[in-house]
Amino acid sequence: MLIKWIPKSTLHLNIAFILSALISFVSIIKIQDILKDKKQEYTDITVGNIIWTDYFKTMDYQVVLGLVFIFIICFVSLCRLLNIMDLKFNRHHFINNRVYFCFFSLVYSITLLIFSNGAYYAPSLVFALVPLITEYIVSKIQEKEKEAMFWSVLTIVPITYLGTAGVIVIANLVFNELLTGSLKSIPLVVSLILWLSALTLLKFKVNSTFSLIKHLLMTSQLFAPFTFMSAVTITYYYNNEIIKINHNKSFIILLLFVCLLFCFQIIHFSRKKNTPLLRWSETISFSTLASISFVVIYSTPIYSTLIHDDFHMGEILLPWQQVVELGQSYNSEFISVQGLLGMLYSGMNELLFSGTVSSFNSVLVLVPALFSIITISVISIFYGKKWGLLFVILYIPIAVSPIMSRVYLVLPILLTLFYPNLIKKPVRWFVLWIWLSAIHCFYNPAIGAVLTIATLPFAMYMLSTTIKHKIFQKMWHNQKIKLLIYLSLQLVALIFLFPSIIGTVVYLLDNSSTNTVAYGVGVFAGNQTVPEWFPQWFKYNMMNRLIWESVRIGGWIGTLMILFWVGYKFLMQKSKDINMYFYIFTIFSFIILISSYSFGRVDPWSLNRSGSISILCMTGFLPFLFFMIYKNRTMRISVVLFLGVTLGVMGILINNTNSFKVEKLTNPISVPSQAMLINGTDYNLPSLGKIFIEPGRLEELVIFKEVMDKVLKDDETFGDLTNRSMLYYILNKKVPSLYSADYLAANETIQSKVVGHLKKNKPPIVFIGPSIRHDGGPSSLRSYRIYKWYLENGYQYYEYKGLQFLVNEVGSNRINRTALSKSENVELLSNVFVQKDLMSIPIAWGRNLSRIDRFDGVNIQLKEINKSNIQRIETGWNHVTGTDPYITWEVNAPMDGLKSDFISFELDFKTTPTYPFKLQLFWDVENQISERNSFYFNGYDGTYLLPLGSNPSWLLNEAIRYIRLDIDGLDESTEFEVKNIKILHLIK
Repeated sequence: MLIKWIPKSTLHLNIAFILSALISFVSIIKIQDILKDKKQEYTDITVGNIIWTDYFKTMDYQVVLGLVFIFIICFVSLCRLLNIMDLKFNRHHFINNRVYFCFFSLVYSITLLIFSNGAYYAPSLVFALVPLITEYIVSKIQEKEKEAMFWSVLTIVPITYLGTAGVIVIANLVFNELLTGSLKSIPLVVSLILWLSALTLLKFKVNSTFSLIKHLLMTSQLFAPFTFMSAVTITYYYNNEIIKINHNKSFIILLLFVCLLFCFQIIHFSRKKNTPLLRWSETISFSTLASISFVVIYSTPIYSTLIHDDFHMGEILLPWQQVVELGQSYNSEFISVQGLLGMLYSGMNELLFSGTVSSFNSVLVLVPALFSIITISVISIFYGKKWGLLFVILYIPIAVSPIMSRVYLVLPILLTLFYPNLIKKPVRWFVLWIWLSAIHCFYNPAIGAVLTIATLPFAMYMLSTTIKHKIFQKMWHNQKIKLLIYLSLQLVALIFLFPSIIGTVVYLLDNSSTNTVAYGVGVFAGNQTVPEWFPQWFKYNMMNRLIWESVRIGGWIGTLMILFWVGYKFLMQKSKDINMYFYIFTIFSFIILISSYSFGRVDPWSLNRSGSISILCMTGFLPFLFFMIYKNRTMRISVVLFLGVTLGVMGILINNTNSFKVEKLTNPISVPSQAMLINGTDYNLPSLGKIFIEPGRLEELVIFKEVMDKVLKDDETFGDLTNRSMLYYILNKKVPSLYSADYLAANETIQSKVVGHLKKNKPPIVFIGPSIRHDGGPSSLRSYRIYKWYLENGYQYYEYKGLQFLVNEVGSNRINRTALSKSENVELLSNVFVQKDLMSIPIAWGRNLSRIDRFDGVNIQLKEINKSNIQRIETGWNHVTGTDPYITWEVNAPMDGLKSDFISFELDFKTTPTYPFKLQLFWDVENQISERNSFYFNGYDGTYLLPLGSNPSWLLNEAIRYIRLDIDGLDESTEFEVKNIKILHLIK
């Protein structure tokens, strides 16, 4: 029965695929139209990008998953229909792989030219002509091993070009002057000379041709390892001078590493000197692959780590310091939101470099290089150096670019788990799966958990294979002691890691429920547009947006469709390759499961998150899917065309062609003239190191350090409500509150835990400004419970030379500060914490008031005492009669803001307005109502919930008597009613 639903021919398969894709993409318009009037549901007073505008973020997921579902339904149905119609089309072709690669290079070059608007003419010309000329010469010779001749000669160009970059680095290192300008042409000239020499040998049939070509190939690799030295010999151009800042420890370590690689080169070449032609790829050494992967991924650092914001730098600088040096438990006392990636960045900075902010610049270069080496190692060891070299040159600059950092480990893990020789050993495979999954979940909890779930079915299959063949019993019978030792080691490791494992699981549970509403950015939101740097070929922005989204989002949606096509193709061929079916299913499952991440935050103008998954699909999943399919047979022209276009497009978007500019290894970093070169030790800030810094930034850090030295004892730390978490690193202080930034405490679960930590530590001082604010607004909204805890525990405003703080009684005594009057304290706190325009937050929360369910009602009655420019008519409705309409209520007893920090009410309309209007809610301070003590927000028909306590003038007011609601922008003909006013107290 099922055979009727499987296409009879490739023609049926292709027609079904194309029509299904068209139908599903057109369906997006209808799906969006159906969902556009729905509203997002919330279960907490979360503040994020989508809540300000009350955007229905769930629509994004429903649209994309609906698209995939419609595609599958249409695909299966069309396959059955086409089988009934029984269309036929015969074709016969055979083209060798060399010609296909030439075609691929040509397509790739044309794509580079088109998407760069002709900016990359020279690289495109080289990519197009070198393979074509090589194939032309090779095709004319009578040798049998044309394939090996072609690839060995062609390989000379990239290896020589990238490997010779080591010569530039050595020259720049030995001669203490800038040589980039005079030497930057050497790699290209030398590589073309050696390539032409190899072609000449082939053309004129010189004796021992391959032996000579082999020696050319090996000689060109010799100095490649020295390219690594550029990571520790960074050159700066400052005030017309060349300045080098070397970190002695890292220089010695890296020099020893490079010398070791150089020795390995010599040993490798001496062992491979008699390698036959058919095994030409064995002449390529691993150290060469590692070195050129470093070259292509290397990007010239910025002149100072301090240019980056304190929030994101804090995420990756802090983990090693907090866990290893300051002794906080990983993921239980301190949360590394970047997982092991943060530990890797900060640990490498401490162990290999000087452990300062200055040296971190080099770490930002080396970490991507490390992951490129890991990826290339897996490919080269498991699938051969030929494929490793191809991946280094074409895909590594994209697949291991910085925006891919969260998914660095996905491809190496997948390629390891689906390595055929490893699959033959199910026990070893299963144990490796457990540990790779654990490492990946520590590395990035979200991505790691998704890949673990996606590979779980294959793991269960491998486990069942182990049980079926009684492998455990055989091992127990034959190697009992060895097995016991092995299991004991696993158990010890598990016990050691257990607290961190639990912490990671708790971290996932704490964050997963609010991820969409706290961090979401809508695909169909009004702020989405095409970035200026992206080619805009059409007059209409909608068409340009379609091209942009097809790259940013279409990559992973298209991959789902292609996987479905490939799966059906295997069913048509009645393939029994169970591993291939599991590979396809694993990738398909991964993409579906990761949609909450990849589609959750679609940042305007950016490839982050959704773009990174598309890049992973285009440069990882699909190339190796096609490799596994076509490794023993000729690739189809459509596949070659697809790979060439996608690689070219992704290359331009990720600035791939910059990877081949070898002069970047010694290019000086331009430093603005206003920057200062300082040694942090001279300013009692040793964590800075020797670094370029703006004068204003230095002054701020010096003042900050001065305040903290006055207030804090050596074993004490400060609190932070600014999201400037790098300051903990600079002052070498513990993070007191589990998370290093209040922006990360986006829900009740996390905020309650943070408050629990603060109760134990009670920092004497809290930094509150100047702050970094993201889409969550001030901390009084984003992390309301934390802000409230500080104010209700007596922390008062303190300012010193432009920096803003909260201090408790202990902190005040240490700085001999005179306590502020209540009114003065409230006024100064309001300048920091108040967000006057709440936009659509009140209506978004109010609509979900019953779901939020976190409030106790306050026993307060409100009596309407005044209406201005509002008249009640006979029908019972109200309408506006003047230019300043408002209603005032008086409470029956003075309210304490700390115990009545929210208000809800309903605004009901006889006929819902179709035009925008605003509401403004006031309260009194000492019986006086003023503009300062108010919020305004967007008006709609429905229930509102306002966070009155987010304004200190409400929260710290113990005698609130009056509330006033202004209704601005309503027509006189609009009839409305304000009802069900409730004073609420947030209790959880």
